[in-house]
Amino acid sequence: MTPWLALYQLAFPAVGVAVAAKMLAGGRGATLREGASDLGQRLGSVDAALLRRLGKRALWLHAASVGELAGAAALLRALPERPPPWRSTGARAGPRAGRAGAPRPRPALRRSQRAA
Repeated sequence: MTPWLALYQLAFPAVGVAVAAKMLAGGRGATLREGASDLGQRLGSVDAALLRRLGKRALWLHAASVGELAGAAALLRALPERPPPWRSTGARAGPRAGRAGAPRPRPALRRSQRAA
């Protein structure tokens, strides 16, 4: 083993621990400190009551970022009436941007948003 490889193998884990500690202490670590319900939503967990309300007809539209959500708004406007949707966002700013930039919901959508 060369001295440089040995140094790399020793330093790499230490740098990883330092970066993780900085993320937890700084603003970027907020994602790791979110509540259990937020984390469950980010991992795709769906409440059983919500699944019963949706029934068998559901549409999953994936928009991972706020910019993708803005692009998906045009598609949402073009869709005919659908069963009540639910939102799951990956970014902490996603729910706020989704409510602000989403097209005005139809009556069935308004009911589900009030319930959420």
